[in-house]
Amino acid sequence: MNEAQREELSALEAVYPDELSIINKLHNTYSMHLEESGHSLTLYFEFHSDYPAVLPPRFQLESFGLDEIAKAELRNELLSQFETESGVLFNWVEHIIEFLSHLPPVLVHSEISHDTPAYSLPNKPQQPVNIPEIHPPPILQESDNCYELKIFHGEPLTDRKSVFQSHACRVSSVTEVDHMLTALKSNKKIAQATHNILAYRFIDKERGVLMQDCDDDKEHGAGGRLSHLLQFSGAEGVAVVVTRWYGGIQLGPDRFKHINNVARTLLVECGFIQGTADKGGKKKKK
Repeated sequence: MNEAQREELSALEAVYPDELSIINKLHNTYSMHLEESGHSLTLYFEFHSDYPAVLPPRFQLESFGLDEIAKAELRNELLSQFETESGVLFNWVEHIIEFLSHLPPVLVHSEISHDTPAYSLPNKPQQPVNIPEIHPPPILQESDNCYELKIFHGEPLTDRKSVFQSHACRVSSVTEVDHMLTALKSNKKIAQATHNILAYRFIDKERGVLMQDCDDDKEHGAGGRLSHLLQFSGAEGVAVVVTRWYGGIQLGPDRFKHINNVARTLLVECGFIQGTADKGGKKKKK
């Protein structure tokens, strides 16, 4: 396994620890079991010596209930995303999840034979928690140099009464990261949230070194996953915060997926990182 493969595997382990399984460590084969909207699919993949320099990883898709035409379509979409010298598995996982989310709902029959398994209906979605609208915090200014902090805010995501919202800001110093946190927490709802998970990554121009760090804010492991997202996507000059309001129902590992997904969505929309479909991205207004 080469260095690029090790870094990619480390990122997958950090963001999708429960979905990733080792098939054969000696032969560098792994699987990702992904579920979305009542559908499930397993991606089997193998790291070989020509990946990512020349060829994509060898892979196979298995999904009970997904016909061969749909699997062939998905396979072609995944192959089209590969670019030489660039890891692609992280984007493949996200693309598969999005693909599953657009499939028709799965029906459950009243009687199921032992040799004809069927999907289960997805859980009935919970009503969104009644949290007042979160307005962007006021712009923080420094009187000496008219410093202006521009923070972008993502759309809230609700799952079982927990709400997740991401915030991103261009930064070039730890001081600017601190300013961002101060500005965000000037909003009472954000200040009183259960967690405000932080990760940042930028080049210190004076010293010419890469600066990166994260803060779990008592959500153990969440900051590290956000940091891996920034590292793996090659983001620089940005700080991202994900605010979570706990709704009283434990989400298990889903909470980590939500944290990274809302962060990645905003980072793509604001142009801090490249997306799988629209690499340009559009900026959200403050």
